[in-house]
Amino acid sequence: MKIIKIFSDYATTEDMIRAYFNMDNLFFDKNYNVTYRFTDDEDYTHAIIINNAMPELKISKENVIGLAHEPPEFLNLSSEFINYVNKYVSKYYIGEKYTLPDEFIEGYGYIGHCSIPKCMIHKNKLMSIMISQKQFTHGHIYRHKLAELILHHNLPIDIYGRGCNLYSPNNLLKGEFNNNECIENYLFHISIENTQHPHYFTEKITNSLLYGTNVLYLGCNNIFNYFDEDDGIYLLNGDLSNDINLIINILNNWQKYYKEINREKILNKINITNLIENL
Repeated sequence: MKIIKIFSDYATTEDMIRAYFNMDNLFFDKNYNVTYRFTDDEDYTHAIIINNAMPELKISKENVIGLAHEPPEFLNLSSEFINYVNKYVSKYYIGEKYTLPDEFIEGYGYIGHCSIPKCMIHKNKLMSIMISQKQFTHGHIYRHKLAELILHHNLPIDIYGRGCNLYSPNNLLKGEFNNNECIENYLFHISIENTQHPHYFTEKITNSLLYGTNVLYLGCNNIFNYFDEDDGIYLLNGDLSNDINLIINILNNWQKYYKEINREKILNKINITNLIENL
């Protein structure tokens, strides 16, 4: 049996175990306590390193995998940490490798996401977008450019987030929201990652899919390495003219575009058990 301890630089081992149990439905995994289990003690045989955590490990390098829960530019990868990975970690999954050593591999980091809602979801709203007050990454800025066009043309798209405070009052501006209010009752959600990398994606796309909401997406360049084209994902390309035309086409004929999403299939694709099988 694999006895796995999770080391993170932003949460305790106990917190990380609880998070994966809740979001990946591990309570119902028949293999738990059979082929693997988690521990917060020192009896671990395998380890998962998250971000820049550098615990003192006494197990084989082959039993250690690393995960980046941030895009490369926000990880602050020091020479000390790179040397640590080289010595103690067999594979470290990161959104983009650049010139990092062979232990760094481009791949999904099994980042936090919501769980599948247990109640029926009534899709009675058409489309939404979320904007923040931040405007220092390409994604932050591009969301605001889209929001400005939405407001200018009075498109029927609800705009959520603290960034609404930057605009004059408008019925489309919904402001701050609770939990997944900006996606749960919507048929479509415009999802823009803060940064773009070949293999980095976040809850900005997975939460929508797990709520059965189709996504107009800009972010991970290889998103269809992880999901299928029939999973309700429509790609934006970062060109305002192209993207606003796609948005308008969907608004005008949403029945043609909307796809029912197999949410269990989505969860299976991003479940931490996929990583554990290769640990």
